[in-house]
Amino acid sequence: DMFRTRVREAGLGELHLNAIVWAVPNLPSEQKVENLNDLINRLGFDSATSYVWIHHNQIPEFPAYSYAKYCEMSVRDFDTFTNKFDLPYFPNVTMGWDSSPRTIQTDRFDHLGYPFTPILTGNTPEEFRLALKQAKAFLDEGITNPKILTINSWNEWTEGSYLEPDTKYGMAYLEAIRDVFGQ
Repeated sequence: DMFRTRVREAGLGELHLNAIVWAVPNLPSEQKVENLNDLINRLGFDSATSYVWIHHNQIPEFPAYSYAKYCEMSVRDFDTFTNKFDLPYFPNVTMGWDSSPRTIQTDRFDHLGYPFTPILTGNTPEEFRLALKQAKAFLDEGITNPKILTINSWNEWTEGSYLEPDTKYGMAYLEAIRDVFGQ
């Protein structure tokens, strides 16, 4: 309440607090929240979103799984979360996932938990563009208002999820966003 008051008094309008939620504990110290709606309501949030797809569904195969197949599963979650949360849910599109750079590269890559987790393969700019198109179609249905999409991630290089230009695809991930959402 104090935060909202200070923002309002500073002439910045109304503050909107968005909770980043997930259901799958990834780190050993994480605990699953049993009543997420109760928690985000008690904390005073206005909406919910996701940070990355893997926070909601385990990647089904180790050591790698298709980005396109995982996208199908994650896009179905848009409706699931919209119905699950009491607050508006803003969908997420994840550019990719590969936490193996956070491992010691000389160690065996076994399924030991984060960062030794399965990776998503085939997360090309074109597959990312298709995921964005599905998110846009969901937003255009008008269920979520305002139309807000979160994208993972600008620079999670060591988790294989970044939009920044690289030497392989250049600006292609950013161009995909422009092509789907640009005017």
